[in-house]
Formats: sequence, structure tokens, C-alpha cells
Amino acid sequence: MGFLDDLFGGKERESEQGAGKAVPDMPVPFGYKTSWLCVKSDSPEDVMGALGLKNPVPSNWENGLESGVFVSPVLDGYVLVINYGDDIITEDIEGLNDIGQRFTEVQYFSSHRVVEYAAWVKYVNGKMIRGYCWCGDMGEILLNEGEITAEEKALGLDGLIQSTDDDWETAEFADEEHVLQMAAAWGIDTSFSGKQYPESAGWRCTK
Repeated sequence: MGFLDDLFGGKERESEQGAGKAVPDMPVPFGYKTSWLCVKSDSPEDVMGALGLKNPVPSNWENGLESGVFVSPVLDGYVLVINYGDDIITEDIEGLNDIGQRFTEVQYFSSHRVVEYAAWVKYVNGKMIRGYCWCGDMGEILLNEGEITAEEKALGLDGLIQSTDDDWETAEFADEEHVLQMAAAWGIDTSFSGKQYPESAGWRCTK
């Protein structure tokens, strides 16, 4: 095999490998040390456009979750935007509010066990009906808006600390498991253990 064969053969193999990254696969469980949006929409393209995401490249779940922002296909009427908005509550809450006004329903979740960070937010028809965020590392409730929802009560999360004036000796604190429970209760169970979804692919993007 000569130089040109090596060159073009290498490009062909690279192309094949790239194409392989978009081969549909089963949804990959996620949620720990991750932030994501769950958007009520039947169009991933509309979601990407509304968020101003750039350079969308077809990608399956396994490769899409490795780096960048991964936009899922439609799952039960929702589009997931994974690895998005790590600091949005503390750094750009107005930006999150803006996203919440662009769709009939938007949910936001985030967890990070190292700093004991847990957040869940839900918008309906442009209004934040519930927002909760606890950071144990800071010892602060960073967000507590709206009435405690029926789903929180059903999960026993109405007993979580609601104010820095609460008795910390008896208070319960939010953690990453609570975030996953709320995600499942409000929309999509990101463990994908309760429902068998078909193989699919989404898009890997940049912000």
C-alpha cells in the first residue's frame, strides 16, 4: 500500500469511526454530578435554536454524554439538554427564567455530591412554579421559590430545610438522589430503569 492509499484509507477509517458515533444506541443513564434541562417539545431542533446551541453533530448517547452539550431525541414529549447550566442558578438565573418562558414547560436539574449541591426547578407557561437549590458546601439555600409541589410531598421532600433559620440539628438536606427522584416524578427518569426506550441518537453541541 502506497502513501496515497495510506492517506485516503486513513481518512476513510476516520470517517467510518465518526459515523459510528452517531449509530443509535439505548439511552445511557445519567444524573450524578450533572446539570440538565428537560424541555416539553416535539422538536430537538427547536430546542437547540431557542438555546442558541452551535455546531450540532449527530451523536448517539454514549458519545454524546462524553463531552459538550448533548441534546436528546424526543422522549415521552420531552427533549433533554444534558451537561447544560452548571452555574445557571448562581450566575444567570435570569437566563434560566428566559429559557423557561420559551416553552410551555421547562425543568432544570443539577447535582454535585462533592459540594452537596442539589437543585430542581420547574416552569409552566413561562412561570417558575417551583425552584429549590441547596448547597451544603456553602451552607445556603440558593433558591426556594413557589409552593412545595405534590411530587415533593409524595417523596417526603417537604421535610427538607426550607430556611437558614430552621433547626439544623433536626433538618434534612437535599442530595443527588433527591434530584433524580424529582426528575423522574416530573418528567423523565434518567436512570431509564422503569421504561424501555428504543435505540436512538441525538446531537452533540457547543454553547
